[in-house]
Amino acid sequence: MFALWKGLKTTLHYEDHIEELPTVNSLVSAPKIKLASGISVDPACNTSITISCLQQLYNIGGYRAKAPQKNGIGITGYLEEFANKEDLKSFYLDQRPEAVNSTYKFISVNGGLNNQTLKDAGVEANLDTQFAFGLSYPTPGTFWSTAGSPPFKPDVPGEENSNGLYGHSPVSGRWLTDFRRLQSHMSKYV
Repeated sequence: MFALWKGLKTTLHYEDHIEELPTVNSLVSAPKIKLASGISVDPACNTSITISCLQQLYNIGGYRAKAPQKNGIGITGYLEEFANKEDLKSFYLDQRPEAVNSTYKFISVNGGLNNQTLKDAGVEANLDTQFAFGLSYPTPGTFWSTAGSPPFKPDVPGEENSNGLYGHSPVSGRWLTDFRRLQSHMSKYV
């Protein structure tokens, strides 16, 4: 999970006195925050982000795709960032219970992996799949994992290149064009 679910106390130190700020739990009883647009947002959204907070902030609460099976959403993972299915289920249990029995399609690009060991899940791709698929449920999701590393740019003169290119093709990035051409069905936007 990537949000904070318990009350925290912040202490600021100024010269000779200490000022304690309210905990997250004390904010829960605070009035809703009114944005300039007139949208009301739960005050807990100031300290943690949930699917509900994003729905409130973007005024999309209750939206459901009219034809979810005719749509799709895709998330990409690079640099050995993975989307863990067990962690996604845990996220759904907390944030989107009606999605708990859903999952996503995995596609390997250029030999990309999707390691399912929880400790190796990474942060970015895992976070991206949880919130994107959670917000868009029941629209089916796809996770593309791309192997390789970006071109090397040395910080110090004489530093040796230890990175590989994203693709095996002599032209960097050519693998993506080749990959897309071979796909019978792929989201227009990723």
